[in-house]
Amino acid sequence: SKFLEKVIRNGERISDMIDRLSLAIKMENSTLEAQKSSFDLAVVLEEVVDNLRQKYPDRTLHVSSEPSPVHADRVMMAQAMGNLIDNALKYSEAPATVTLKKRQFTVEDHGIGIEADAIDKVTRRFYRADTQSWDNSLGVGLSIVAYILKLHNTSLQIKSRAGEGSIFGFQLPDGNKM
Repeated sequence: SKFLEKVIRNGERISDMIDRLSLAIKMENSTLEAQKSSFDLAVVLEEVVDNLRQKYPDRTLHVSSEPSPVHADRVMMAQAMGNLIDNALKYSEAPATVTLKKRQFTVEDHGIGIEADAIDKVTRRFYRADTQSWDNSLGVGLSIVAYILKLHNTSLQIKSRAGEGSIFGFQLPDGNKM
């Protein structure tokens, strides 16, 4: 029934919020450690995209990827890519474009964009660009992504224009050289 579906969805949202808060606390205490292994980032991306297509069945997501061997924490990479794609779908009605090529991952949306003076703030914990709306955001998603990438010796790259959209991405080191 519709009621049960709503209860299940709300339960999943609460569980997701608790998971994010738990990650934020581990980041605060510096107890979050990467469990690295060798794998193909493209395979993980495919799993992430499949899950998000179920979450957003009416949205268009253009995905282009090629095999990308990495030495990284598989769960953390799924979390980072998932957060970035989820944000693109959450903050824009237009189709989003996801690209993975030579271990360079990008997500492009055509949403609200970010004001130039806010770009350096969006990765701060509990920062929310739109404080007027309630969208079950804790403002920890991008800070978690930034922390995960720091554990992998890289950083979050953000290009954005207010009213035009944003590109979020990162470049992972060659998995075979680590």
